[in-house]
Amino acid sequence: MPCKKTACSSKTGRKKKTSMASQKISFKDKPLKSIIAILCTLLRAHDHKPILTGRGCAYMYAPKQCHTNSFDIVMNEYHPDTMIALMKRAHLSFQTNRTFISKSYDFEINFLPPPLCVGDTIITQTHRMKTTHGYIDLLTITDIVRQRLSAYYRWGDSNALDEAIVLAKGKNIDLKLIEHWSRWEWASDHFELFYQRLPK
Repeated sequence: MPCKKTACSSKTGRKKKTSMASQKISFKDKPLKSIIAILCTLLRAHDHKPILTGRGCAYMYAPKQCHTNSFDIVMNEYHPDTMIALMKRAHLSFQTNRTFISKSYDFEINFLPPPLCVGDTIITQTHRMKTTHGYIDLLTITDIVRQRLSAYYRWGDSNALDEAIVLAKGKNIDLKLIEHWSRWEWASDHFELFYQRLPK
């Protein structure tokens, strides 16, 4: 009996994956978070491992303060012809290089090559965020704060600094890790500015 039950469960799982891989994709009346979750589910159905990073990741944690219509997804592999066909099913048009846009819903997807990094640090642990339309694998709250800070440290992006502060407020972030990492990024002075602006 247990073997029979296991076989049935496995078969159901395969059917579900095949169904997602071939069904029609619709974004109608869905918020951006759900749209990204649907896209990630579609990619996983085709054996990809999408991980959201950058400002789009910050948006998932704080959509009102970190709004964006551009989403960066790190992919384990990327084949242009295959991805163009796959994104076409989701009504996204090839723009340039690894970027696809949705004219109807006004957003873009940028596929980035691995590894997943914040600054020079390779990231191996991620967070899984559940939505009503699937889940999204993305940077942890501490790592997205580091990622936004890296944009400030390296390119002087003041908006990225503001986003790092917003994300850190009231969240369970590892400030000691961020401070230590900032030293390795040669940015202790910038970290102090970030730290001083955090609510005490």
